[in-house]
Amino acid sequence: MLLRRVGIENIANLVGHGGHFVCSASFEKRSLTIPLQFAADVFDSVVICENINHAELHQGHGATLRDHFGANCRMAWLNTDNPLETGDSLFGGIADLARDSSQRIVVDISTFTHESLLMLLRVLYITRQCVNVTLLYSKATEYSIGDRPENKWLSKGVGEIRSVLGFPGRVYPSRALHLIVLVGLEYQRTIDIVGRYEPTEISLGYGRTGDLPSTDDIGHHGFWKVHAIYEGAREFTFSPLDPIAARRKISDQVKRTDGYNVIVAPMNTKLSTIAAGLVACENDNVQLCYAKALVYNYHNYSRPGEEVFVVELEGEDRDNL
Repeated sequence: MLLRRVGIENIANLVGHGGHFVCSASFEKRSLTIPLQFAADVFDSVVICENINHAELHQGHGATLRDHFGANCRMAWLNTDNPLETGDSLFGGIADLARDSSQRIVVDISTFTHESLLMLLRVLYITRQCVNVTLLYSKATEYSIGDRPENKWLSKGVGEIRSVLGFPGRVYPSRALHLIVLVGLEYQRTIDIVGRYEPTEISLGYGRTGDLPSTDDIGHHGFWKVHAIYEGAREFTFSPLDPIAARRKISDQVKRTDGYNVIVAPMNTKLSTIAAGLVACENDNVQLCYAKALVYNYHNYSRPGEEVFVVELEGEDRDNL
């Protein structure tokens, strides 16, 4: 796995021509940031994923992407209320691309939901014959725009808590449960997940960027609110922007409780969600879970940035995807 950081103005030249492109239309302006950097005819085909049950909240971003790529694109309609429908649509829209061993797949992962992104990874794993998979992530400069750090929010309320389709793990009733959570801003969802599973062991992951003081890290306030409730939980840090390093940290936590059932809840960045997905692809004992939010911060969710993270999956990484 290779990780690079480039300016948005350089992404088109770095990616080049040919292959297949997959992106997601959402209410975030970031859903347009990367796709609109590419000319309409750069890719052999384009798949635009969009949650049909939320399409009216997307401010016409799906239509903008369709107009931009024209006849070269097709839609894959997803549904956050129905993971089976989402899985079927992703498999139908992506599987044939992944079977084309002469081509590559470029995926803008920025605005997929965590659940649909993990399902997409599983589809690529099932049909992993493509020569190269490139993941692109547009980093936001701010979340919950304009709010004070302690008041920032991305979603409110929790609906169904479920295992991610394609990542059921192996759960034995006779075994103790180790719950690993990559905590983000949405601390209430984390609290609800812990309450739902009532694990024997809890590991709370704190996403830390470089050497910044902890109070400047995204998710700082959420992490400590969760930790105040579950004081006996084990703490560990991981990089929210480096899936290579995060993958190692998550694997270390999984190995720490050998003989336990293990559930991982990736609640931080999409890059760390990729890391959790790779761990679960490598280890079928690991279950991934998702807590569906009831309301999102539609109008002030994020501010698009000028930096793109480029993750190249090659060799063993691609085999484990």
